[in-house]
Amino acid sequence: MPNYTFTLDVQQEGGGGKRMRNDTRALDDLLSDITDSDDVVSENAIYLIGEIGAEAVVLKTSTLKTDSQLKAINCLCHEATRIRVIDCLIAAGMAGNNPWLKGNVAEALGKIGDIYSEPFLVGCLDDDDQIVRSSAADALGLIGDSSVMEGLAGALRDAEWGVRLAATRSVGIIGGPQAADLLRTCLRDARADVRIVAEDALELLGVDSGRITRGAQ
Repeated sequence: MPNYTFTLDVQQEGGGGKRMRNDTRALDDLLSDITDSDDVVSENAIYLIGEIGAEAVVLKTSTLKTDSQLKAINCLCHEATRIRVIDCLIAAGMAGNNPWLKGNVAEALGKIGDIYSEPFLVGCLDDDDQIVRSSAADALGLIGDSSVMEGLAGALRDAEWGVRLAATRSVGIIGGPQAADLLRTCLRDARADVRIVAEDALELLGVDSGRITRGAQ
């Protein structure tokens, strides 16, 4: 795999706390770090890999690219490299029992945006931890593939409102024939946050939501 080096200015908040750093790393080093015994090291590596993935996705459509940005695009737009990175992230997410780390893995996979990640992310919708479930729901929206609607439909009934909110956002982002029906069910959610997101999404889809409420929680 090409051993490109990236320089990223990042601010991370999570299990390891907030920190600012200018991180110049080789991708192989980051992949090695995601299995580090120190959770802060592994979570930070996962976060940085996600940022590289997000940069590659955004810059695919940009005409202004620096040399380092082009390296990021070339790296994660190369299918074999991208699949290897995803496999490493999934292996890290399945190892141990750290919900922060697994949630970070889900977020990174969403930023990379490859449907190859979907089986793992759909499985995460049934995880015992709500952090993992909500991160997976959001990640599926970033990937944007309508084949995951069945999994997201189940997440819309999750006991935790944060998971339902993430799933509602993703259903709205993905859109398509099933989205309107699923979003209508969200208009009856107990949380106003969920109802508002559903209303906004329906309006973007050209469906009259009736603006049921923007009031009490």
